[in-house]
Amino acid sequence: MIPEPVARPADAAESHTVELWSELHAASVIGVSGQSMSRWRKGGIGPPYLRLGRKVRYRPGDVAAWIDSQVQHPIGALR
Repeated sequence: MIPEPVARPADAAESHTVELWSELHAASVIGVSGQSMSRWRKGGIGPPYLRLGRKVRYRPGDVAAWIDSQVQHPIGALR
């Protein structure tokens, strides 16, 4: 009987990829300029972001969740 290979931690890390968006890509998805994204980030508003060294990155799920959180309902609809 041949033993099954055991995944080493390095193998597991290589197979796990995370999609990250640049600030400009996230801005284009939202429909604003990169400058607006930068201003929002510095002002503590906008979607959550990651800082990787000097680079700012956004996870697609965080951007989508932030967009969903921006839904506004007309006042009459709450009655």
